[in-house]
Amino acid sequence: MWSRYNARLSRADKKRTRTMSESYQIVHGATDSKSEIEFAAGLPRVGDNYPGLQFVFCDDVAFERVSPILTIATASYKGEIGPSGDADSPLNNPPEISWSDVETDEPTDEDINGLPIVNVNNEPIEGVTMKIADNVVTIKRNFLTFNPYVTGLYRHSVSSDQFLGYPAGTARLIRYNAKNVNLDDNTYWEVTASIQFRLGIRTTDDKAWYKRVRNEGYYEKITDPYTSGLILAQATDANGKAMTKPVLLKSDGTRETNPANAYWLEFQVYRSLPYGALGLV
Repeated sequence: MWSRYNARLSRADKKRTRTMSESYQIVHGATDSKSEIEFAAGLPRVGDNYPGLQFVFCDDVAFERVSPILTIATASYKGEIGPSGDADSPLNNPPEISWSDVETDEPTDEDINGLPIVNVNNEPIEGVTMKIADNVVTIKRNFLTFNPYVTGLYRHSVSSDQFLGYPAGTARLIRYNAKNVNLDDNTYWEVTASIQFRLGIRTTDDKAWYKRVRNEGYYEKITDPYTSGLILAQATDANGKAMTKPVLLKSDGTRETNPANAYWLEFQVYRSLPYGALGLV
């Protein structure tokens, strides 16, 4: 029925949604059943594509019986279209990008100058934290396919390449969501990913997500009086008693007596992967 055709195009951020409806007159016998009327030949079914629009689907068919032999069926369609119009695919829509930040309490054992946080007797003070604020970008875009295995690998990784202006090693995928859109054979995925950026604090940016600990322990390397080589021995105090707290160590494992010269160990705990390969931007 041409008199009952309606269409609307709306936009939210960068997502363009096409909705439309059209009605059909169904002439039937007075004794025809409801099922016979609803499955009349030529009537759209829920899940059918609107002709010419790949990702616009029929999501509702309503029936109104106006006489014993006449029923009006109204089919409603809804779906996303691309930036160039109805014939364009939503896969071509540009990503939606938003920025925020997150602040966390992180343990620290050195001050802003890189000196160990110790008391007047050079004993480490435990439980000291500092506020760290990291930028977070959330990117939403459509993909034809989605591979949860690959995404799982990225959830335990940092960037091996420059990403959104940040150097390698600073980006980490912290959250993602993938929603399957539409029915039948014409389907795509609406993916939302959040990536947190951390700059190197008292280290280089490529090691921003490394675990960094002070080199200390209950054992130290001392000079063997017989061979003049270094051997491992339990750390003791001036009275020869075993230390009850760890002592600072140099890079070679010998004792460091000056807290200002503390040596720090850095450990990589996330694999490095190219974030440009995610296709988010």
